[in-house]
Amino acid sequence: MTYQQFQQEITKRIRRSLTNEATVSLQSISKNNEVRLDGLTITSGDCNISPTIYLNNFYDSYEQGESLEDITTEIIRIYRDNRPLESVNASFYTDLNRVRDKLMFKLIHYQKNRTLLKDIPHMRCMDLAIVFYCLVSVTPSGSATILVRNNHLSLWNISKDTLLSYALQNNQERLPATLAPLSDLISDALPDTDFPEPSHTQPELHILTNRHKLFGAGCMLYPKLLHDISGRFDSDLIILPSSVHEVLLFPDTAHQEHAALNEMVREVNLTQVSPEEVLSDHIYLYSRQDNCIHYNRESYSFS
Repeated sequence: MTYQQFQQEITKRIRRSLTNEATVSLQSISKNNEVRLDGLTITSGDCNISPTIYLNNFYDSYEQGESLEDITTEIIRIYRDNRPLESVNASFYTDLNRVRDKLMFKLIHYQKNRTLLKDIPHMRCMDLAIVFYCLVSVTPSGSATILVRNNHLSLWNISKDTLLSYALQNNQERLPATLAPLSDLISDALPDTDFPEPSHTQPELHILTNRHKLFGAGCMLYPKLLHDISGRFDSDLIILPSSVHEVLLFPDTAHQEHAALNEMVREVNLTQVSPEEVLSDHIYLYSRQDNCIHYNRESYSFS
């Protein structure tokens, strides 16, 4: 069965199962890095928001032997576990006073999102772009967000600088940063595994993200955060962008080969990270002396 046939068959099965419960539509949706994914949008009753369940990975499961029946059952389970219970009053988005404390920012790659960036307010940050969104809700099972577009600034009568000031404050309050050793994360997943202690030549990696692991790479722009972390390590920092949701940090010592680390980031992005979640293909360096993040001849200053 081809992927197109798979899409049509799954859509038909879901519609048949949810005939009296929801409306099901198949859409091609543009994601980060100009990746397009195919998703089922399932809308129940008069609710004006709906979860989208992407089919691309389900086709991989089908090719690996999972049955259409099991895939259909799983999609329906995901929908029922995540369907909204009530509509969102979209008029709140026209009132700055009602939306101000929900305005957030995230980091995406500049060149890989040039088409999108034409339509949304953004700020260049080295080879990245700071973009903005409204965080409607966030739960353990997922989040609801609305991308801020150019017309919203006119509607709210604010500048990009003002938008950034709101977003920086909101991010730190609603999505506070978390920093933990990578070994702790692996130990939680593999509790019976012994890990070697870090050494001067192999310092321990730490994961920097936020409490909800939602666009957590943006934490590296929180004022004073990298300064405080570098003080804790008593070193400049190497920043490995593992995805849009988190970065890895460790001390920048004389033992670290930057070219090899760049190659490692590229390899991980190609083999381990979903294309729509890739942030960039190289490391960044944080300098304590000038309080800046550096990439090539570009930098982001906290001063």
